[in-house]
Amino acid sequence: MRLFTSLIAMTLSAFVAIQVSANTTQTASKTTSTNSKQREVSKETLLKRFTQSVSVQYIGAGSGASSDQQPTVEFKYRLKNVGKKAIKTVHWVSQFTNNGQAVLNLDAPVNFNKNGLKAGQEVEMALPIAVAQLPADFIQATQAKDAHLTLSNIAMKIVYTDGARLVVNK
Repeated sequence: MRLFTSLIAMTLSAFVAIQVSANTTQTASKTTSTNSKQREVSKETLLKRFTQSVSVQYIGAGSGASSDQQPTVEFKYRLKNVGKKAIKTVHWVSQFTNNGQAVLNLDAPVNFNKNGLKAGQEVEMALPIAVAQLPADFIQATQAKDAHLTLSNIAMKIVYTDGARLVVNK
């Protein structure tokens, strides 16, 4: 099982094309509202504020084990506060797609201590997911030779230590 987990992690790291800002911008600009032009500008502004506050970078995947020794895949990220205010919570969704079809949505709300992620501070973190909980489509995509996995990070919200909130998507 450890070999299987390692294979998933290695193929995931090898196949994923990082397209964070382009895909995030594209996702944020889609809307179904009747006043779509007004909402698009608003979404763009919110997305711009999000990216001016925090940088979310996927840096790869590795294998691990949960506290009960179940095999996991650890999705590794680097977060950097590129803004001026300390961040208490940052929330995004990493959507992995294979040939345009979503195969995994990794919902990632991250809470920092009471001092938050200070301006200029950078941290690396891992989000472990039990192998047994990974969707079959995702596992198949990581093992297929013709797979074309891509990753889009979708901005959700930021909560600052001063209580202010920036909500891009709900």
